[in-house]
Amino acid sequence: GNEMQTTSHDSGFNSALPHSSGLSKMGMTSALKETRYSSSLAQTNMHDDAGTNDSIHLTWVGHSTTLVELPGDFTILTDPHFSNYAGPMKRNAPPSLSVNDLPDIVDVVLISHDHYDHLDYWSILQLVDSNKVQFWAVPLGLKDWLMNQAGVCPEK
Repeated sequence: GNEMQTTSHDSGFNSALPHSSGLSKMGMTSALKETRYSSSLAQTNMHDDAGTNDSIHLTWVGHSTTLVELPGDFTILTDPHFSNYAGPMKRNAPPSLSVNDLPDIVDVVLISHDHYDHLDYWSILQLVDSNKVQFWAVPLGLKDWLMNQAGVCPEK
């Protein structure tokens, strides 16, 4: 089996979460608990026992952004945020990856909602300019914004 390590990482942005909350009772006040299998960044590798290419590789980039690499070279990027600010909040730590560090092809960018810490205009522009994203999966109402404000092609 795999040896598992649990480590804590700063979430990347200042948190308004009070230290007396229920999370502090679990030892998670201003940190995100993460499980890793030998990695250099905030990553989780989940390998099957046979050692085949059927593995899932997760890279926590910061706050709401995660790169998910699935078997068959299929990649998903969630809520991309590579900027130093999320609205008025300054990032405490840089993201673990930049847009340039992403795979050459990102199959899907998944945006969960339009809060400033999950939908970052400058990060979207970087991704559009990189021409790495094949498809965008967004909630109702964001398709027009992506096409009109960020220049995403309607086919994507």
